[in-house]
Amino acid sequence: MINKQKEQSPKTFQRGKSYLMHLVSRSAKTSYEIRQKLRRSDYNEDIVDQVIEFGKNYDFIDDQSYTIRWLKSCASRKFYGKIKCIQELKKKGIDTEIINEQIELFFDDKEISEYQIALDYLSKKRHLIKGKDLYQQKQKASRILFQRGFSMDVINPVINDYFDSDFNSDNNNSYQKRIF
Repeated sequence: MINKQKEQSPKTFQRGKSYLMHLVSRSAKTSYEIRQKLRRSDYNEDIVDQVIEFGKNYDFIDDQSYTIRWLKSCASRKFYGKIKCIQELKKKGIDTEIINEQIELFFDDKEISEYQIALDYLSKKRHLIKGKDLYQQKQKASRILFQRGFSMDVINPVINDYFDSDFNSDNNNSYQKRIF
């Protein structure tokens, strides 16, 4: 019987750097994600620490800029609220201090408001808000926004403005159609 075991070369710092380059060439990663991948590949802790330090020194790993890019992506494509953003960034191993700082800076920006993100998402998901009466529609809309990580402080004004403008425009159009 032939034994087909490959001879494993030792997990050196040089191999760790190469693996780091491979990982970050595909997409940006947090230091936590890189650390987990190196551990799963059986690198010892000393080498993992050296590779992480190397990545930070040469800006291959930068949790702060990663957080900024990730928040921009979430606002434009995923329509997440503050709560959901915080949860997702914590899963990625970003430090709580960095998260809180960047969340406040991002959502305090005049161009990007949590209110507008929620309103845009609700408009996009208009087809899901079906119900027999206005109360049921508002409840469904609230649940949809709550699942996306918006707080009730944002949801209530969005719901009120969305349904007031939506139904006022529908009622005005139907009233004008009946008169003329």
